[in-house]
Formats: sequence, C-alpha cells, structure tokens
Amino acid sequence: MADNKISHKDPVVVTEVLSQITGHFGELVISRGAKHDFLGINIKLRKYGLVEVEQHKQIEEVLARFGPFETHKFNSSCTNHLWNVNENAEKLDKEKADLFHSVVAKLLYITKRSRPDIETAVAFLTTRVSKSDVDDLKKLKE
Repeated sequence: MADNKISHKDPVVVTEVLSQITGHFGELVISRGAKHDFLGINIKLRKYGLVEVEQHKQIEEVLARFGPFETHKFNSSCTNHLWNVNENAEKLDKEKADLFHSVVAKLLYITKRSRPDIETAVAFLTTRVSKSDVDDLKKLKE
C-alpha cells in the first residue's frame, strides 16, 4: 500500500526524486508500471493517456459489513424514500450506530475518489450519522 504518489513524463526525474527520498528516509516500497494501488484506489494507466480508477475492494468491504443485499436497478443512486425521515423510528444501539458511521465514512471516501454518482445519497446519509436509526440502516442496504 502506497502513502505517496510521484509521477512525471520522464522516468529519470522520478528515479532522481526517489533517490533523494530514499537517501533521507531509507528503503522505500516502490511501484512502477501501469497498475498501482494508492490509498485503496486501483489506478490503471491505459493507452492514449486514459486513466482507469476503481475501488471495488472498498465497496465490497462496505457491502460485507451488512451481509447479503437485494439487488435492484435504479436510474439514480437515491431511492425515492431516502429523504423521508421518521422522527419516531427506533435509534440504533451504540454498536450499530458506530457501524453506520464507519460505513458512511467509507462511502464518503469512495464518493470523493471514484464514485461521484453516489454523492447526493452519501451526503444525505452523513447528516444522519449523529442520529442514525433503523430506517437509516435500511437505506444503506438499498
């Protein structure tokens, strides 16, 4: 897993910078080539200057936290009832509330790195972290 990314059109420049960093900090784990894992983001350099970015592993981790999901096809990442808040719904216990918070944080990271299409839904879920209830947990599964 990488902590930093260095790139330049001339590989000699990258080698020089890495030599300076290695001289200061010691041995480094260096990844070169067309495929990289950077902070949970898989980056593939494609032909014609194209870059492919995906986070399947992190998405699978989020899904695994909640067990099996029903699958549906939607035109939007926001289901119609996402915005409905039942003020009388049962609040989550601490363990489930912490899980909800953790999953929403992971989704927020994924949103900002590779899935901007889910940003509206995740933004709403972030408003529910401090007062999550059983309905919010259901919304995550949908």
